[in-house]
Amino acid sequence: MKIVHVVETWIGGVANYVRALMVEQRNMGHEIVLLCDPRNLKLANIGVAGISVVHYRSSRNPLLIPRLLTS
Repeated sequence: MKIVHVVETWIGGVANYVRALMVEQRNMGHEIVLLCDPRNLKLANIGVAGISVVHYRSSRNPLLIPRLLTS
């Protein structure tokens, strides 16, 4: 199964929680994708091998959600 995590920021508790979740899901054999705004993500700090990272420009504007779905 492919699992996609979308995060607006990659710091503190959010990063720790999602990182641990991705590791467990990867160990169960799932394909993991992380969508994150590159302005808020330091690739060196993901610390998880075998995770695909897709960049998108985050926005709190609900009218831009369709743009995220096509990226």
